[in-house]
Amino acid sequence: MGFMTILYEKEEGMAKITFNRPEKLNALNGTMWKEIRSAIEDANEDEKVVAIVITGSGRAFSAGNDISDFEGSIGDGSAEKLIQTMVGSKKPVISAVNGLAFGGGFELVLACDISIVTESSSFSFPEPKLGIFPPFGIWLLPQIIGTKKAKYLMLTCDVIDGKEAERQGLVSRVVPDNQLENVARETVEKIRKIAPLAIGEIKSGIDRYLNSEELSKAMSSMDRLLNSSDFKEGSEAFFDKRTPKFKGR
Repeated sequence: MGFMTILYEKEEGMAKITFNRPEKLNALNGTMWKEIRSAIEDANEDEKVVAIVITGSGRAFSAGNDISDFEGSIGDGSAEKLIQTMVGSKKPVISAVNGLAFGGGFELVLACDISIVTESSSFSFPEPKLGIFPPFGIWLLPQIIGTKKAKYLMLTCDVIDGKEAERQGLVSRVVPDNQLENVARETVEKIRKIAPLAIGEIKSGIDRYLNSEELSKAMSSMDRLLNSSDFKEGSEAFFDKRTPKFKGR
C-alpha cells in the first residue's frame, strides 16, 4: 500500500503507523485522516496482526489539525470516520506518543485503547483559542477523566506533560524518552499471548459507554462553529500571530 502522509509497516504481530509530516509537526490534513483509517482497516483484516501502534516522526506525535486545511481535515467527515474506526477496531490500537500531542493529535491519543507516552510529551486542546472546540475530545475526555477535569482542560487550554497526563488517567503509562519504542513492542508481545476472541470481548465490553449518537451531536455543533465569524477571526489571528477579538457570533 502506498501512502503520502504516513509510513506503514508490519512485523512480528505489530502493524505500525507513523505520522510522516515532520516538517508540519505531523499536523493532520484530510489526506492523513483517510490514510490512517485505511491502514487501520488493513491491519484489522490481517490475521497476523495482533495490535496496531501509531506514533509520529520527528519531535511531535501530532500538532493537531492543519489550520490551512481545516475544512478538508474536519468538514468532509474523514476525521469522524477514523475515530469511529479506531474505537471499533477489532485489534487494540496503541499510541506511542513521542512529543507534543495537541488538538486532533490529543484526540487520537484518547481514542486509542492503550497510550504509552514519554516524560517529555505534552498535551493540550488549543482549539477554543481559535473559536472552536475539539469534537472528539468533548465526546471522549469526560468519560475518561470526568466532567470537572475535562472542562478545566478545555476551558483553560492548559498544556500538561506526560507525568501529569498519567496522573489524571489520560494515558496508560509514562516512560523515559529512550524507552518508548521498546515498551510499545513489549506491550504488543504481551497482547500476543491473549486469545483474539477475548481481546474483542474486552474491547467491546469496556467501550459500550461510547455512544456514536453523542459523537454525531458534537460534530453538528462543530459544523456550526466552523461557519461562525469567531472561527474566521480566530484563524486569521493565528496566522497573523496576534490575539483574536471574538464577538460571540
